[in-house]
Amino acid sequence: MKVLVATALGLASSVLPAVADSRDLVLERISRCYALTDTRQYLECVYGAAQPLRNELGLLPAPQANSFAALFARPGFQPVYAPLGAVSPAQPTNPPRRPGGSPGIVSSLVSGVMGIRMTRVPPEQFGLRNAHPGSGINVDHITARMSEYSFETGHFTVTLDNGQVWKQQRGDEHNPSWNKSAVSYVVTVSYGAGGSFNLTVAGDREPYKVTRIR
Repeated sequence: MKVLVATALGLASSVLPAVADSRDLVLERISRCYALTDTRQYLECVYGAAQPLRNELGLLPAPQANSFAALFARPGFQPVYAPLGAVSPAQPTNPPRRPGGSPGIVSSLVSGVMGIRMTRVPPEQFGLRNAHPGSGINVDHITARMSEYSFETGHFTVTLDNGQVWKQQRGDEHNPSWNKSAVSYVVTVSYGAGGSFNLTVAGDREPYKVTRIR
């Protein structure tokens, strides 16, 4: 009897950490859905975020898994269910796209008319002047949590948990009212008009014009 109990406890100790890790991963992925302003997209994103637990239970992949695969990616992060296009399928104002897929006719027309630059580049290069598409994961926006923020002469500097540092441009007069710890905020940085970059924070109405400084 003692041998059976010890064996059972040993098996539980080997399984529970993996389950906990998967649950933490699902919660982290759901946090990336917060930047989606469309309620239906947000709900679909949450369904896709649970894919690691579906894998553990031997369930079929959720139909939304591939559509939102890129949103859950980050430098050094490997998927458990499909190749990723890294934090990229669904900008808050655009419908999801498959990682690495073409933007489509409508998106191409919008890009041409509005002057929006939407070149996909490796996530670690996103926002850099010399960024260029790579042979692996390429993204057209970054979603991450803040790890630090500060203000200087009315403009903010934000450090993300992926190590990137973004500074609000001088011409942008929008003043955020952040009063919580940095890790409370989920940030999305995406392409804006004329090759600029927009930073949005889940819960804020206004986007901020930013430049990557590191």
